[in-house]
Amino acid sequence: MEERIAVLIERFKREQGEILILSHEAPDGDSMGSGLALLHFLRKKGKKVHFLSIDGVPYMYNFLPGAEEVITDYSGIADLAVLVDASRVERSGLEKPYPFKEVIRIDHHLVGEDYSEYDILDPGAPSTGNLIYDLLKAWDRYAIDSAIATCLYTAILTDTGSFRYSNATEKAFTDAAELVELGADPAMVSRMVYMRKHLTTYRLLLRVLSSLKLDFDGLVAYITILNRDLEETGASRIEAESFVSYPLSLEGVEIGLKFEEEEGNIWRISFRGKGKVDLSKVALELGGGGHFNASGARIEGGMDEVREKVLGVLKRHMERAGLLQERK
Repeated sequence: MEERIAVLIERFKREQGEILILSHEAPDGDSMGSGLALLHFLRKKGKKVHFLSIDGVPYMYNFLPGAEEVITDYSGIADLAVLVDASRVERSGLEKPYPFKEVIRIDHHLVGEDYSEYDILDPGAPSTGNLIYDLLKAWDRYAIDSAIATCLYTAILTDTGSFRYSNATEKAFTDAAELVELGADPAMVSRMVYMRKHLTTYRLLLRVLSSLKLDFDGLVAYITILNRDLEETGASRIEAESFVSYPLSLEGVEIGLKFEEEEGNIWRISFRGKGKVDLSKVALELGGGGHFNASGARIEGGMDEVREKVLGVLKRHMERAGLLQERK
């Protein structure tokens, strides 16, 4: 990995044109924190850089330094694009022809597209923020100021579920500790990310929890979010981002799911697990991807049709993992 990082650093140093950083749709803390950290650092190195997020900046991340500079549209043609925390360019929400000449991917997801010899891909990394941190440290650790440290700390904190998930490895903690030394304020970040809920969030949560259902003898729990739930509560989609943790938190449940209706008869499925089933493979079979314990997919169809399809695929993977037999 050190050699690949060194090669990427040289590629960045050679670039004299515009660089476009790309977030995925419905950006999370990892994509926002990683992208903004890279934006700050490359500008320090004299590069002309933009950070594009089609869906803008979710309110819980609007405190991040540089958040006001994130753009939602780009009319130029960048010489180089950097896709952060996304498996493929399509996840950015951009449509062809793409507004760049070349693309590099920096990511920690298990599956996705390889775009160039400069890609930094490590599914063992706790977050993309850790990969960006490794890159910046190798290039010039003294250029990492408190603004960059705050962005990277937020990326690691949120993608490890406040250091509660299985990807909260030793590296997650050691990198986070170093970033605190560099100026990140853990209490402030935690307060801004987790303690600024909107009233509409709780109105939506009340409605969504009433949809909670159990399946497979209580091993699987899932919730459903309809478009009308958002419309009638006034909540935004980003407010429901963490709701999948509720079905997963039930005692005895090994897999939690969230079925979220989108426009055009499309359903966004979120999977979360406790280590018994490889949910990245479940999502991959459904056209999506992700990690062992956290993955997702988008499926077209009616609600009942999609639910039957998803649970059918999930059942096969649970059987292969021996999970269903354990309860017999």
